[in-house]
Amino acid sequence: MAVELKVGEFMPEYVGKMQFYLTLPDELKGELPGPEQVAMLMVDE
Repeated sequence: MAVELKVGEFMPEYVGKMQFYLTLPDELKGELPGPEQVAMLMVDE
């Protein structure tokens, strides 16, 4: 699970970074990403 809080305007790169955070642990173990991954990205302007 990954949770990220941002202050300011939404930027599309936030989504790419979140995907990276979710896949990194599996890549380090040499496994494919599992279906149990959950992400929450909250942006407040």
